[in-house]
Amino acid sequence: MDLQANLSISERYSLFESKYKHIICYVYALLAAVSLTTQNFLVKTLSHLSSSEVLFYRSIQLFGLTMLMMETKKMQYHFKDVKVNRLLIARGVLGLISMSCNFYGVRILPLSEASVISQISPVFVGILATVFLKEKYERSQFFVAIFC
Repeated sequence: MDLQANLSISERYSLFESKYKHIICYVYALLAAVSLTTQNFLVKTLSHLSSSEVLFYRSIQLFGLTMLMMETKKMQYHFKDVKVNRLLIARGVLGLISMSCNFYGVRILPLSEASVISQISPVFVGILATVFLKEKYERSQFFVAIFC
């Protein structure tokens, strides 16, 4: 008898994800890249709307999906540790600024240029991880950052 027959879909997916996580992470990264590209294309298509309006509707959709996911998984809305809450609020504000600037850039610049500029964020992540998280910045990362 199959042991997975009694598991829910999310439990089956969790098992699959843990077994093939080295492959799944690439699938997620590719899905994120395609989603961001499609998002930028749609923002460019909606040029009759302001970037603030597009950001507003995107935020409503993300809020709804996040609330649905948190309710189904019985997740907390806030944490007892004030530092964690502050970091999450700061992350939200920085995400708002990032998306606002990204949508404005996509509306004004040619789509190919705006997409390339928004994709250089890994260069900054490497530098900031070295400064704030004390991660090692290897020589190969430096040369790849220069190449980008």
